[in-house]
Amino acid sequence: MRIAGAVVVVAASLLAAVVGAFLVPLKVAGSYLPVATVIGVGGNVVLPLLAMWWVRSRVVALVPGLIWFVVILLATQPDSAGSVVIANMWPSTLYLLTGAATIAVMGYLTITGALRRYAGAPVRDTSPKS
Repeated sequence: MRIAGAVVVVAASLLAAVVGAFLVPLKVAGSYLPVATVIGVGGNVVLPLLAMWWVRSRVVALVPGLIWFVVILLATQPDSAGSVVIANMWPSTLYLLTGAATIAVMGYLTITGALRRYAGAPVRDTSPKS
């Protein structure tokens, strides 16, 4: 069950990062709609929580942020024709900054163990006994 949960979390984080990258330049009625930012922040919050709940591993909870980061690095690099998926415009800057900030916060919560409380994982009582 834990392996299946890890596979689902990895696949969902890859899908969220790719879909978010391609939705950065979304325009509705001539103005940009920052749907990618909502996907980026939401995915980078929900997927580590889901990983902690299903897999109970801090390492697996860090994987969605790492996948998002790798996909974004690849999406900002120009191909041989010079085109990029994430171009230089305000929605892309918003997407990159909010996604990176969310990964930083969730990574901190994961490493310190505070994410276990939010994911519903069992927490050991480390308070001194009197």
